[in-house]
Amino acid sequence: MRSLSARKADAESIDIALYDCGVSLLHPHLPNYFGSGKTPQRSGNAHPNITPYDSYRTATEPIFLAVGNDRQFARLCAHLGAPELADDPRYADNHSRCAHREPLKVALESLLAKHECEPLAKQLINAGVPCGPVQTVDMVAQHPHTLHRGLVVELSEYRGTASPIKLSRTPASYWSPPPTLGRDTRDVIDALGIDADTQKRLLEAGVLKT
Repeated sequence: MRSLSARKADAESIDIALYDCGVSLLHPHLPNYFGSGKTPQRSGNAHPNITPYDSYRTATEPIFLAVGNDRQFARLCAHLGAPELADDPRYADNHSRCAHREPLKVALESLLAKHECEPLAKQLINAGVPCGPVQTVDMVAQHPHTLHRGLVVELSEYRGTASPIKLSRTPASYWSPPPTLGRDTRDVIDALGIDADTQKRLLEAGVLKT
């Protein structure tokens, strides 16, 4: 016989709310608030606890740098031809860099302005510096990895976003495109028992669309 705990596990429900997911994504802002008691301010793309960890201008598209430690910062500076930045007391460690994030961003963008984003990102990745080009929505939709992961659904003339949840035994399936606006209006109002004259008035007034 199966244990009671196993039977209870089978019967356990799953409760996932959008609100709960949104709150869980507040890292590191909630931990910062719990630790300091201070309300975090908006920081845009910048990480509040790590620098440089933000989007930066280049000669072409912006690049997002995710430099998480001193070694990566030294590699970034060396690749940009400014190893002295890593020796500057203002930028010697993450705590100092966070305290001087604005002048550091100015210094980095003056160096990044000499480079095109795409080749620079590849070079930095190969050098061990986490980064990536900031892409527009159309670039994301056409990206080879987006297509490889099956994140675009095409059904007849419809194109949409696929489910990001990948289940091995029960993968997502797509049988028909979403209904067009007003496709089922007639069926709904007929089922509600609305007479033909009222339907006509509602349609002429723009209340309904078919």
